[in-house]
Amino acid sequence: MRKLVIFLVVLLALVIVGDWGLKQAAEREIAKRVAAKVRLTEPPEVTIDGYPFLTQMLSGRYESIHLVSGQISRGEVRVKSLDVRLNGVTAPLEKLLANSGDSITATSATATALVPYGEVQRRVPEGLTVAPAGEFLQLSGEFSVAGVKVPVKSKLKLKVTRRGIVAVPKEVQVGRFPASAVRNRLGFTVPLRELPMKLKVTGVKVTPGGLQVNARGTQVALSGGNLSGGSLEEGTSGN
Repeated sequence: MRKLVIFLVVLLALVIVGDWGLKQAAEREIAKRVAAKVRLTEPPEVTIDGYPFLTQMLSGRYESIHLVSGQISRGEVRVKSLDVRLNGVTAPLEKLLANSGDSITATSATATALVPYGEVQRRVPEGLTVAPAGEFLQLSGEFSVAGVKVPVKSKLKLKVTRRGIVAVPKEVQVGRFPASAVRNRLGFTVPLRELPMKLKVTGVKVTPGGLQVNARGTQVALSGGNLSGGSLEEGTSGN
């Protein structure tokens, strides 16, 4: 009986080690494919959730995969970080082992990204500075009104549109001038409509570190075809 127990313990240990090793290999392969498609210089961090991994690998379906990337550029906008949760990923074993160009897809995906205030500041009218103010953005500084430099302060509410993230002035103070004198000149747009993997931006929130952008998509391709919809490259900090 003792020998049987020892044998079972050793067998279990080998299964656990083997499961972990296969999981690591699959994560590296998925990371490599995503990096190639979105043109990252470094592969993202990939974590395949769930245990045991072996049963998921044999079935070719993974319930949840977590992907984290460092700073990237999306069109004209630099994104400081990207966090993606992929659900219902189909990746048959033969496709992973063959390193083929066949598509690996997820039934659905949700993502968050952080746009640093350095990126937002690039869209702000000259002479003004942007900062977080609770659920709003706040602009402050000096603005030219009728040829005169006057102090300006304004709160802006963010909304997602087809053009991107639009900042709309809500409260405007312009020295001795009426708010209507500058209101239409204070708004701006951050042209971010999609995140990588063609995930549509659905919401935005003001945070101390930047604009937190939420996105989602269905039938998301992780490899095969055009994943990025545009060039994406790692870059330097935009804070």
